[in-house]
Amino acid sequence: MVRSLSRHGTCQTKRKPRAINQSKPFVEGLQSVDCNRMDLHESNSMIPRIVSKDNSKRSLQVLLFSVIVEYSRYSLASPRFPSRRSKFMPAATFCIFRHLVVFALIVIRQLGESAARCFTCLLSPHLRARLVRLCEYSVVLACIDLAVAQETVPLEIPDSVATTESDMKRYAELIEHTDAKIDMIPIPSGRFLMGSPEDEPGRQESEGPQREVEISAFWMSKFEITWDSYDIWMSDLDVYRREQFQFQLTPRDKAADVFQISQPTKPYCDMSFGMGTKGYPAICMTQHAARTFCKWLSAKTGRYYRLPTEAEWEYACRAGSTTAYSFGDDPAELEEYGWFADNSDEGYKKAGKKKPNPWGLYDMHGNVAEWVLDQFTEDGYPELSEKERRDPLVIPMTLYPRTVRGGGWDKSAEECRSASREGSTEDWIAQDPQSPVSIWYLTDALHVGFRIVRPLRTPSLEEIELKWDKSEPVQRERTTPKVE
Repeated sequence: MVRSLSRHGTCQTKRKPRAINQSKPFVEGLQSVDCNRMDLHESNSMIPRIVSKDNSKRSLQVLLFSVIVEYSRYSLASPRFPSRRSKFMPAATFCIFRHLVVFALIVIRQLGESAARCFTCLLSPHLRARLVRLCEYSVVLACIDLAVAQETVPLEIPDSVATTESDMKRYAELIEHTDAKIDMIPIPSGRFLMGSPEDEPGRQESEGPQREVEISAFWMSKFEITWDSYDIWMSDLDVYRREQFQFQLTPRDKAADVFQISQPTKPYCDMSFGMGTKGYPAICMTQHAARTFCKWLSAKTGRYYRLPTEAEWEYACRAGSTTAYSFGDDPAELEEYGWFADNSDEGYKKAGKKKPNPWGLYDMHGNVAEWVLDQFTEDGYPELSEKERRDPLVIPMTLYPRTVRGGGWDKSAEECRSASREGSTEDWIAQDPQSPVSIWYLTDALHVGFRIVRPLRTPSLEEIELKWDKSEPVQRERTTPKVE
């Protein structure tokens, strides 16, 4: 027997109800989760278990609340907490409940364990036990926010709307509350021969064997992501402006804030290393940081962005060509199209100062090498089945090596060819002063940046989890300062 509030607010006694069937499997799954060691975004693996087919925000709210009620009843045995929620829960109730979870998460993660202990001492034992449980449910927030972001109304940019390939147009993606924009270029679908022929000068063994692959239509950023856009996420510039100018908080802002909680820790030095910021490509980020930027931008705009696959990158770089470079086979012409060791004066340059490739993409050869999603395969490309030839991806299952493409300002002309590949190494983080090393910055990868893509067809949450967002091992933030 338990007590609960009736719909009229009076206290009544009734029989303990049976477990809520829909939530019980998920509850049992949560009981096995070590939330203290779990990265916030690792919770994406739980998405299919709680998201209904229609991705209704109401159904998500109802299910989440039911799960919390059920788990609290089993774990806390608290007579003050209703053992069964009413059929319809007021949105305000859920909002308050959800913000309490976020607040608890911030207290424990940002202030540290000792400060959190002082905070919780101010609460009654009952509320303190509840707070502990609420913090465990912080892992669910990413599931809710990602699903809600899927149905959040996108930031209105007319030319960004397309349902078929023929509808695709160039557009400029905007970042709310800032002046930054990211120009996007439509890339048509098609087939191409990926890799380099055995007789191509400068060819490495990892560039073969050549194989024909099929690529679906997507948009790609016209330039490499510059500090103008990257620093907004890295330094919370949009949040600062939103607060200073008292801009109204949008649903997109709320969804994006989840990924800004996981933003990089403060860099330990100027990550541009004095080479320039305004209009210059962002550098020295890990693949994890680039991936998280894409998640933030997706939530911020209501449109799905990610890193390109290696196949997408080479397809866009070649732009229909079959030569060593998008402009031909003569490396002497690279001076007109890219920055590399012979003309860079030992530093990267502003984006878009050389000629574009035939599809209007700048700096695909040189300036900075660009992260893609794939694991680097040193012994060449793996064999593909007929089905795998469509939008192939080598899902990364180890931290090193991962792939960057295009060469950089410090590379030779041969290393800037369309088929040239490079794998990340631990040398890229050799001078990191932190222990353990940062999951966000690469102190010795001054030639590494990235650009983004947006597929014409937005993938399902299951596809995002199983393919596009999948990466091992899960990256977790350092929670304690370096011990001297």
